[in-house]
Amino acid sequence: SAGCSDYQRDCDPCPQLERNPFHLPKCILQDKIRLWEKSNITIVNPSQWMERCAKESRIFKNLRIECIPNGVNAEYYIPQDKKKVREIMGLPKDGFVLLFGAENGGETRKGMQHFVETIRNIKAKVEIYGVYNGKKINLLCYGRMPEYIRDPIDRLGFPCTYLGYCDGEELMRNA
Repeated sequence: SAGCSDYQRDCDPCPQLERNPFHLPKCILQDKIRLWEKSNITIVNPSQWMERCAKESRIFKNLRIECIPNGVNAEYYIPQDKKKVREIMGLPKDGFVLLFGAENGGETRKGMQHFVETIRNIKAKVEIYGVYNGKKINLLCYGRMPEYIRDPIDRLGFPCTYLGYCDGEELMRNA
């Protein structure tokens, strides 16, 4: 289905545990199914993807499930002057900027591996190293990016600006 893999329904094997000799996630799942099956609550998700996952989950599939997207201040999050923002963020005045952001870049579900693979594919098609259709490629990443995440990005050879964790609205808007 749409990104809701089997381990999210069965919790065994758990992809985030190195060792799991007692199958604890599976046991906890069974307890949750028993406790929630007679519940009269509504599960609210911020995205259609999460809504689909909830509908497929063994715990929530028989409950009322709704999607209410996260609110965004549309008066604040509007396009900014690109030249000014590039200057503020220390980016070159021209060229492409490819953005990747996640609260935790090391979380497998956030797709950092897809970002790195995309950059590798672009690099393979670049005729002159670092240039794509005559324009320089720059990477911009925000969120927690541990060294084991930064290293493969840095080895791709494109300039990368790491913003760190974006806890301010202005930094997030500019990104």
